[in-house]
Amino acid sequence: MVKLKIDDEWFDASYNECIQWLIDNNCMERLRQSNWVPQCEFYPLKDSRIGLAELYPTRVLSPILHRLDCDDILCATINEGKQNECPVAMIHDFANEGWEGSDLWNSISDWYEDTKAWQW
Repeated sequence: MVKLKIDDEWFDASYNECIQWLIDNNCMERLRQSNWVPQCEFYPLKDSRIGLAELYPTRVLSPILHRLDCDDILCATINEGKQNECPVAMIHDFANEGWEGSDLWNSISDWYEDTKAWQW
């Protein structure tokens, strides 16, 4: 297996892009009411990135949002070939590798529009 080397710039950009979209589209209040908070309010981003990398070494995950009532984390992931999109994946943290989840959306806006993805 070849391990990808991703620098902190990619992680920061993916986080900022997703959070900025949520702010610009007035989504944060509704998400907070559904127990979603920016990952940095739950746990330091750098520590979260390291923890995800250790738990799921075959994936590149940048934590964006954390659900307070469970271990779900919405993460940006590597965009393979498509320009101007930052795909996001739902991860159930602390699951064994391979069981963490495979739900994937093309962008934060696709995830948000799919209310079944984040609202119970």
